[in-house]
Amino acid sequence: MTTGDIMSRKPQYSIEDVFEAAIPLVLAKGYRGCSMETLINATGFNRRAFYKEFSDKQGFMNALLAYYIEQHLLPLQKPLTALENIPQAIVEYFTSYQTLIDKQGCLLVRLLVELGKENTSIVNQARRYFDNLQLTFIGCLERAITHNELNPNTQVESLALKLSCFAQGFAVSNNIQQGDSDTLIVIKSLFEAN
Repeated sequence: MTTGDIMSRKPQYSIEDVFEAAIPLVLAKGYRGCSMETLINATGFNRRAFYKEFSDKQGFMNALLAYYIEQHLLPLQKPLTALENIPQAIVEYFTSYQTLIDKQGCLLVRLLVELGKENTSIVNQARRYFDNLQLTFIGCLERAITHNELNPNTQVESLALKLSCFAQGFAVSNNIQQGDSDTLIVIKSLFEAN
């Protein structure tokens, strides 16, 4: 085997599979509860590949969070791009979000709470995500006003901030255990008040 053969070999792992295996583990144990050995064993990575790919545990968590946002959180916002029936689109978003975090929590919030004071990458990823979510809600609510689905006097920025805070609060408390009716009641009450 030549040096060129060794250099051209593809990794024996799928990074997506590694991340998917790590998400439930990190949700259950948190950053501090997951040793390097635990992460390596749970993901099927070998130690050398792990360090080559991520350099250390924080590097892995930063990459894991970026993957989680891209693959699990952002797709939930798809209904918020609807052109009509905006209140229902918002309910769909929260119903999907609740399903994702039910009984396990949100990886973004988990890592932010645990590492927020020491890992600026986690903080910056969280800030970008929640800023984007709030802007998505603003656009959604403005379309709702245009389509007469929301009172034209609604304070759009204020309501969008409330919705973003609900998303964060649902993940932090994770107290919604009785199904999506709780979510529907809260969200519908916001629209009824406007």
